[in-house]
Amino acid sequence: MKADKYTTLRKSRYRKQLNETNDCSVFAIAIACRLSYKKAHEVMESFGRKRRKGVDTFTIMRAAQWLGFELTAVKNLKQKSGSRYTPKTIGSKLKRGYHLAFVHRHVLGVVNGTVYDWTEDRNHRITEAYKITRKRK
Repeated sequence: MKADKYTTLRKSRYRKQLNETNDCSVFAIAIACRLSYKKAHEVMESFGRKRRKGVDTFTIMRAAQWLGFELTAVKNLKQKSGSRYTPKTIGSKLKRGYHLAFVHRHVLGVVNGTVYDWTEDRNHRITEAYKITRKRK
């Protein structure tokens, strides 16, 4: 079976060298912006992320924009039942394209309806989601 993007990033030699933790922002940027772990780590570090520490939503969004991506807020983040989407269910909403989805103090990457994160089967409530597209020149 082919390793998924998240597993590949998680096993990155660079990540192991740094003994990195609390790097969900690095994973999410790498997945949504199609970068290597090392490049995503360098970008997040240039935006003020300290090793083994998380960053806020605004910093993650600024980094994606600096990389040349446009972020479009996903509207209607409630299901028909009235409950919020979770990492377990958000794939049905974000079926096409690259996305960043935020839960309380965490971010995950979603590509074509597939969640690439350790929370993929969890019930954390998605608070915000953004579609990531390359800016046209």
